[in-house]
Amino acid sequence: MLKEHIKNFLSEKASVLIAPAGHGKTHFITECLSQASDEKPFLILTHTHAGIDSLKNKFQTNKIPGNKYVLETISGFSQRIVTNILGEASLPSIDDKNRHYFSETLKLCSDLLQKRQVKFVISLSYSRIFVDEYQDCTFSQHSLLMTLLGSLPLHLLGDPLQGIYNFGDEPLVDFDKDLTAFRKFNFLNTPWRWQSNNERLGRLILSMRNKLEEGKPVELLEHSEFDFYIRDFPQLKEEYKPEAYKSLFKAIKYFEQKNQSVLVIYPIHKQENGRMVGLLDDRLKLNSYLGQQLKVLDAIDENVYYEAALCAVRVLVGGEAYLKHFHDLLVKLKFNKSGLNNWLDRSGKPKNKRNPDEKRYSEKLKELFTNLKTRRSPDNLLSLLTFFASLPKVSKKHPPLYYSLLRALENSTISGQSIHDEMVHVKNCQRIRGNRNSRKCIGTTLLTKGLEFDAVIIWGAHRFIERKNFYVAISRAKKSLVIYTSDKILSFATEENKGRTGDCK
Repeated sequence: MLKEHIKNFLSEKASVLIAPAGHGKTHFITECLSQASDEKPFLILTHTHAGIDSLKNKFQTNKIPGNKYVLETISGFSQRIVTNILGEASLPSIDDKNRHYFSETLKLCSDLLQKRQVKFVISLSYSRIFVDEYQDCTFSQHSLLMTLLGSLPLHLLGDPLQGIYNFGDEPLVDFDKDLTAFRKFNFLNTPWRWQSNNERLGRLILSMRNKLEEGKPVELLEHSEFDFYIRDFPQLKEEYKPEAYKSLFKAIKYFEQKNQSVLVIYPIHKQENGRMVGLLDDRLKLNSYLGQQLKVLDAIDENVYYEAALCAVRVLVGGEAYLKHFHDLLVKLKFNKSGLNNWLDRSGKPKNKRNPDEKRYSEKLKELFTNLKTRRSPDNLLSLLTFFASLPKVSKKHPPLYYSLLRALENSTISGQSIHDEMVHVKNCQRIRGNRNSRKCIGTTLLTKGLEFDAVIIWGAHRFIERKNFYVAISRAKKSLVIYTSDKILSFATEENKGRTGDCK
């Protein structure tokens, strides 16, 4: 039956497959690849690097040859097209002062894709285009992809209830209004994610989905017999006390002992004082309470990467203030405060140590500081950073940030380019390559959509404002689900796309 569905789906020049989370959309793409006889590869686009990682793992598991597909984010694809045709210098700046990098890059790419020669090259390069997670396409992205429809077959997959990205005033694609040219399919009716893992949990998540689709409240009732648990969330005044995290810590250990991969989802929300909570620093803080046992997920283009690069530049050009700038850099890189205080005084100078073991480290540290003072170079800064990270009592709260800067410093030493430019290059490479996630992670729904874990723990489900975020969170779980909440009955807003004018050509 699936072969027949694939045949019908691929026979259309424009087709869209709609299915809930966990119902086999990724598997369907895999089967399309394995059964296709196309000589040219599929171009497969998605939105996140988590999504790329998920697809790549599925393809590799099913032994799909790498020459049968090209896998990219829509942003990465746009960037590549612009760079190949116009050169890297044509890309807008991606520093923290430019908030329009992606929209500007998208506009450049869209203009290029409307040129007959570019369309011709695309048609020679690929046999057809797949776009996963299409519910997250903005109308601008949709318009860009529509320029390719005449050149290649375009196949879309998505679930409107998982459209959680917020692009300000930029509306998301509307499946009813914007996809009238596409034949719609909905033949994936089996919840494969839970079929062999926890079928009853899958049925429960599907029943909650039905409530969410209807705009009804979701009543949370524990079903521990099939690994669905409801736990009380700490009171506000107790939330940041160490005792509050004992239950969460035990839950992680429990699933670890069962050899289950674990995802902790920390909803982004606004406190009464207006502060946004659940962002990177908050996740790092929570992870420190949990003994640094989780990999903290962040966006590839998180501003902190470029801010760290600029801090490193200040160390090299900051004159006599280089000690302060170096200390600021260590803070920006999320080194633990106690480690900084153990080895550096208030002015940023290395402390004198009497203990023979510590004295040996201290003398080496002083030597590296002298080298940096004598010659302000990326390689000397690299040596100093590397040694400082190896010191006793020093720990890194956010290793990906630290290692990204090391790579930028290495590249700068070789190329002679600025550290900031090399950080842009490092992140661009990562954007194309994607991320590898560990078995124990902490992130938000935005960062984990497209991923699946054996066990999912939601830290404060009552903080979700929109139903779509809650659904994405619960549907990441394959075997076990733990929900910490102060409310056992959850009601959500049912926001729809904002109105817009204009038609897609």
